[in-house]
Amino acid sequence: MLTKIHAYLFDSPKENRSSAYRYGLLLIFCSLVAWNVYSAWNAYHDAILARANLNGWYMNVVITTLLLINHLAFEFRFPPRTTCILRIIAAAWLVFTLAYIFHVLLKNSS
Repeated sequence: MLTKIHAYLFDSPKENRSSAYRYGLLLIFCSLVAWNVYSAWNAYHDAILARANLNGWYMNVVITTLLLINHLAFEFRFPPRTTCILRIIAAAWLVFTLAYIFHVLLKNSS
């Protein structure tokens, strides 16, 4: 059990993927996060002016940030300590994302 956790946290990516794949997806994910933050910012201010319900407005920001963090944690090679920290952040963000999705779904269903 401990060896699996150690391997999950510290091992480098097994497959050596092309740089075009890794950096291309990094560019796409960064662009998506930036666009979703910009869209959510504008939607938030429009909703405040209209006094609308803000439940679930940040879903795209949360999900694209999850994609970005997971891509950084599992597709790039960093020093072992940085890899471990990034993978712990990725796991914590995954738990947060799932909790946020279920919170929004439960709140919207009632």
